Formats: sequence, structure tokens, C-alpha cells
Amino acid sequence: MFDYGTTEVTVQAKDKLADLVMKRYREAVAWQSIELVGSKCLKTVLEECYQQANSILSPRDREVVEELGVDAYISLTAMKGGVIQAFLIESLVSADGLPWTIKPTPLPDLSERGQLEALNLVKQELFAGNGLEMDLITLLRNVKAQVRGKETQLAEEASRNMEKLMFDQLVEGSWRQAMSSFLYNFVFYPYGVLHGPIPTRKPRLSWSNDRIKVKNEMFYSWEAISPWDFWYSPDSRSTQDGTAVFIRKRMTRRHLLEMKEMKSYLKDQVEAVLVETETKDLYNFRWMSSNPDQPDRQMVYWANCTGTIDALVHYGLVSGRELAEYGLSGLEPGKYYDATITVIGGYTVQVFVAPDPTVNIRPVFTASFYRTRDRIANFGIGQRIRDVERAFLVALRYLIRNMAGASEPITEIDRARFSKFMTDEQLVQCSPGTVFIADNDPLGSQAPGLRYYTAPNALPALSQLMQYFMELSHIVTNVPASLHGTAEGTGANRTFRGMANLQSNAVKSLQAAVGNIDETVFLPMGELLYGYNMLYEDDESLKGDSKVQAQGVLGLLAREMERNNALELLQLIGSVGAQLGASVTPLVDWALQKTLLAMRVPSELAAKVSFAAAAGPNGPPTEGGTPPEAMTGAETAPVVSEEVPM
Repeated sequence: MFDYGTTEVTVQAKDKLADLVMKRYREAVAWQSIELVGSKCLKTVLEECYQQANSILSPRDREVVEELGVDAYISLTAMKGGVIQAFLIESLVSADGLPWTIKPTPLPDLSERGQLEALNLVKQELFAGNGLEMDLITLLRNVKAQVRGKETQLAEEASRNMEKLMFDQLVEGSWRQAMSSFLYNFVFYPYGVLHGPIPTRKPRLSWSNDRIKVKNEMFYSWEAISPWDFWYSPDSRSTQDGTAVFIRKRMTRRHLLEMKEMKSYLKDQVEAVLVETETKDLYNFRWMSSNPDQPDRQMVYWANCTGTIDALVHYGLVSGRELAEYGLSGLEPGKYYDATITVIGGYTVQVFVAPDPTVNIRPVFTASFYRTRDRIANFGIGQRIRDVERAFLVALRYLIRNMAGASEPITEIDRARFSKFMTDEQLVQCSPGTVFIADNDPLGSQAPGLRYYTAPNALPALSQLMQYFMELSHIVTNVPASLHGTAEGTGANRTFRGMANLQSNAVKSLQAAVGNIDETVFLPMGELLYGYNMLYEDDESLKGDSKVQAQGVLGLLAREMERNNALELLQLIGSVGAQLGASVTPLVDWALQKTLLAMRVPSELAAKVSFAAAAGPNGPPTEGGTPPEAMTGAETAPVVSEEVPM
């Protein structure tokens, strides 16, 4: 149906690096037609996922529809995927916070500044004579612990400053829009692809000297890459460890003009591309495959900067010998470096190698909804539910056909007895109130001239079959009906508390399915952005001995479980609280604060509300309990001062 990629590249490479990149691209495209995801090659899987997500019949299913004459389509894939996508968007995109945290190293090594401070403290103690009261080793340990404590405090402050900066960078770099698109592909396709942080320089409004000015500013941006615009070398187990990964970008004439002003682009090569686009057929620059999700074949408006051409961006290993020919100095000829290379129309227009190897992480990250093997392509909702959906649709179409057949009777008429009084057209037009005139049966039988037949009604059986496949879809996808908000059956589903428990269990079932977003996307992406800021930001208050810790989906699920545990505790206390008396007040206070904080109520407000709620309408208990003004931090909930992870 669609060409996932083409191995027959008609464009001729104009330089050595372009030739290398295009050869690797052809190998990657060929691999996507060979690599099996389940029992099908990746190209076929992508086509089927696209069809299911957009309710498009495959050629085989089209034959069944034409045979039955019913083309009704209710997409279980869209129903299940839409629920999960909405849940993840609400949790990850709408949340006002980072998908990772910055935490100081538990036992940081002393910095040079800390070592000098420790040395000065030891000297002061020795010169003052205090060091003589203890052995030198004990003195050194005490001073080291004291200095390490100060550095830990500085690291905590730096971590908070770094988190504020990174959150601001995400907002400015269109993180939320990119994540929304990424989550769509993550749910429906074998993998979702996120590209970023990408250093970008554009004119932007800036407030300076009480005036708004337009400045060319550098910032980091993010974008979701369609699975139809992404390829990888056969040896890639992830986007980071293989020979290369490839992204197809669409660029306008304006993009090429902007490239000429950027340092990482080769101006002469960009100029050559501009000249050829003005003088040659633009179809030569649309040499890559089409993307059904983003059709763009408008070539006639190139001069107005609305038409696009294909650019192939290569992130992969290239030897220093090959890179040296493009002006990159200081590279060892026999060593391989991760290089960013952009090829347009057979020309290499960009060659870039990160100057610091500590941030040499490719800004391309993938994650799969169901990760069953150590490869990039795994399984999404569409693949898991495909057979169930097709069986469900067959039952639906037969139900509609049976409903049409059973809606009115089929009539048999004795043509010999009626033809004398009716034309052939009238014989086939039987409607309520029609009066028929007929001769006697020449055989003398008492059989009626008109007979009515009713088709067997199979609607109950077909409805049950559809319901069976619907329930099977819940099991196959590990997405229960309770996540839809559906109250099925009796018992637990009929109470708010029971429904809350079922909702909690539904969230738990997603933990294993989506937790790898933290591992393969959020953690390496956070480390890359953290490395950029540590190297290139001038503000020293951001820098300390800290580490990036992913908390995205797993942290959100943990918060949901924590909230449900607090609710269960409140219910337990409510049932036995009369027997326990006022001694349970601190416990109620703790559970209420946990619940309120999990619901994103500010910690200061939660601390004020919780004890009043625990005390009840008659005021706080004093007999056997502790009045609120006398409660200490140890007696109150330990989470009052905690900030809720967003």
C-alpha cells in the first residue's frame, strides 16, 4: 500500500560522505523489509497499524466486505489506544513538571574547593590546639563530613536551579506538543520516536531594557518523528548502540537560506543545492518514500517557501579520516566518532561532531508500548488487538446483514395465478394494504397464492459473540474496561470505593507496559540536556555533583498507588475509629495529607486542612490526644513539607 522506504536511490551522491550515508540508508531500508516483528516484517506491520488506527480496510478485509455487502467499521484499536493515549497525555503532558528529577549524589567526592576548605579547617584546628584532643584521623573524618555536608547542601540548591532551567527549556522547546504526537505513535505503532533536544537558533521576541526586541536566540527544541520517517541500521538494538539511525526531514527554501548562516552547515554545499532547486526538476529532491501520515507533494510553490524537499539526517559512526576531509580537525584517523550528517539531493550540507564526548548521546529516542525483546521495534496496541478486532468486525457485519434479512419477510408468489391481473413490476411490489386478485388453483389445492418467509433471527447469538470479542480485547491488551470508566457487572463496580480500587488495578496493569519510557526516553534525554547545560551554561549556581533520575510514568503510577493506599487506610480507620478513640488522630492526619498531596494540593494548604478534617466538627480531641498547637514535626505527617512530584 505504501513504500516504507526505497532502496533504488536515483539521486547520485556528490561527495564521499553523501555516498556513505546513502549506502547505509539503503541497507537500513532493506532491513525493515527483512526484520520480523512477530511473524511479519516491519514494513507490513507499519501498514497494518496505520490501517487500523485510521479505520482503513486491508485488501483482504475489503474482499470480505464486498462479499457480505456491509462495510461497517468499529475500531477497537482506536477505542483502546485513545483511552491509553488520553491517560498518558493527562499524566505526562498536562503535568506541570519534569519527567525526571535532579538529585545530588548520595556520597559526593570532595571538589577541589571542598578539599581546600577541609585543609584550612584542619590547619585552624591544629593551630588552635583543638586537634590535639583527638587523633588526626578522627579530625580529618570530622572535617571531611562537615565539608561534604556543605557541598551536599550546595548540590541540592544547584539541583533545584537546574530543574527550573530545564522546565523552562522544555516549555520553550515545544516539549508538550512533541510528547502528544510521540504518545500517539507509541500507542498505535511498534515504536514511538522522539527527537531532541535539538540546538536551534531562530529570531525570537525578547524583553530587554523595558522594550520588546527581536533577537536570534539559541534554544533547545523537540519534535516527534513519524515511524514512516525513521530507519536504523541492522545492528541497532537501540538508537544509541548501532552503526546509525536515520531521520527524514522536510525542508523548504527558507530552511536552506537559514542553513547558510549556521556554523555547522557547509555553505558551498547548501548554495549548490539552492542553485539546483532553481534550475532542475524538484522531483529529484523528493527521492525518499512517501509518508501517509504527512502527505506533501506540492512542488509548484518552492519559490514561495511552501514546497518541501527531502533531507536525510544521519546520526552514526564515521571515522576521523573521513571526517577530516570536511574541515573537522583534531580527530584521530583510525577512531570512529558519532557524527551528525545531513544530506540533501546528494550533497552533504552538514557535518557535526559533539566537541565533548560526555554529551555524545544521539538525540533520537524510541520506546515501545509492549517491549518483548531487546530491539527497537516491538509491539503496540494495533498489533496486539488486530486479530480480535477483525473477528469482532466479522461478527458485527454478519449481525447487520442478519438484521437486514430479518427486518421484513421474504415473499413467494404463484405467478400463474396472479399474472392475469398484475404486471411483472406489480408482482414484485408487495406493500402493506395491497389487495391481490388471483384465480383458483388449477390443481384444486388449498395452498395460498402468497407465502411469507422470515429469516432466522441470530441477533442474540451474534451480540454475545461481539461481547465475547470485546471482553477478549480487554484481556489481550491488558487494558481493562474499568480504565474506560465502564461499570460492568455487580459488586465492586457498583460502589465508589470498589470502582476506585478497580481503577487503581487498571493503572497497575499499565506499569509494566509503559515503564520503559523512563528507561529508553526520559533518562537518556534528561542526561543529554543536563550535560548540555553543565557544559554550555554560564550560571555557576546550576552546577553541582548531581545525577538525573527518571520519574515519569513510574513516578506517576507510584503516586496513584500511594493515594489509593491512603484512601484504604482512611476507610479502615473510619470503620474502627470509634473503638480506637483520639489516638488515631496523627494517623488520620498522615493519611489525609498523603491523599491531598497525591491530588496535587499544595503542601502548606494540605497541612492546614488535614488536622481540621481529622478533628471533626466538634474540634480537635484533647483527651488522650494532642492539640494542634502542641503537635511537633515528629507527631505530624512526615510528608507535609514534601513537594508532590509532577
